[in-house]
Amino acid sequence: MRGRDLDHPFRGVNVPAGTDPDLEALCSALQTRLPDDAYVCGVTAALLHGLPLPRGLHSERTVHVAVPAPRPAPTGRGIRGHSVRVDPRDLQRRGTFWIGTAARTFCELSAVLELPRLVAVGDYIVYRHSPLASVAAITDAAARYPRGAGAARLRAAVPLINGGSESGRARWSSSIRAGSTSHPSTSART
Repeated sequence: MRGRDLDHPFRGVNVPAGTDPDLEALCSALQTRLPDDAYVCGVTAALLHGLPLPRGLHSERTVHVAVPAPRPAPTGRGIRGHSVRVDPRDLQRRGTFWIGTAARTFCELSAVLELPRLVAVGDYIVYRHSPLASVAAITDAAARYPRGAGAARLRAAVPLINGGSESGRARWSSSIRAGSTSHPSTSART
């Protein structure tokens, strides 16, 4: 397979032409050119975990990847690289690549989501019938998460997480998709 038979979603990565690989396949393909300690993070990890994100983030085709600091962030077409402090407890294996746990991903989303949406994602993660993580795991990950963009929002969001009811989960998911900016627990008080 050469030339027109191949597409190149990332430098040094080839996929058959005319295919539209899903996000997981793109991450697997990208891993072949990344360092062994790189992991999928942020919005990309959230999408792979199936977290409810605002519509605009669902069409994201840039793959967010991170390496432990002080290594330089990965660069290249189709990649948004990050160099971060990360604890190995905050990573998990998914097929051929590493990904941030749901709790770590929640922390990373604090830099891009408003407080109500961040709490909604936390509620979704800890929903008791099918949890991706516990409130304790999110609390622990938040304590390990470095200060920076979204740190204050992260600290404000963690105590508001309550995934105890299915109706609450459905309400949160629909409010995120609809773009609601009010948090039910705060809007009831106003």
